[in-house]
Amino acid sequence: MDLLNKRAIHPIFGEGTITSMEGSHISVLFNEKTGEKKFSYPRVFQKHLEMADSEAQKYVSGQLHDMLDTLEAERAQKEKEFLEENSHKPAARAAARKAAVKKSAPRKASAKKRLQHPMQLRKMYPSHKNHT
Repeated sequence: MDLLNKRAIHPIFGEGTITSMEGSHISVLFNEKTGEKKFSYPRVFQKHLEMADSEAQKYVSGQLHDMLDTLEAERAQKEKEFLEENSHKPAARAAARKAAVKKSAPRKASAKKRLQHPMQLRKMYPSHKNHT
């Protein structure tokens, strides 16, 4: 379907006319104050643009749905490939972390943190009474 010269509605810019479609971009001419704006097609129809014509809106919704399905399939394929390539690595990473923990010196708690606990206050100041 040809969307050129079709009316589109934007929640902020108002109603405009589609002036060009080049690859994955669409240009919409709004009023004189706003001018022409370029958007990513068909993703802009996910939240920001709506076609004034219901048939055109159905067409754009189908295009958007197809694009989102394709992106999800690509993402799932990449994730599957990554997991297959790195399936042996979690055990190696866990072993490396254990070795790193053994090598590192134990951390000392700051004096402020040590003094925050009431039991520690009682040990340091036996005459201190807890007034609760």
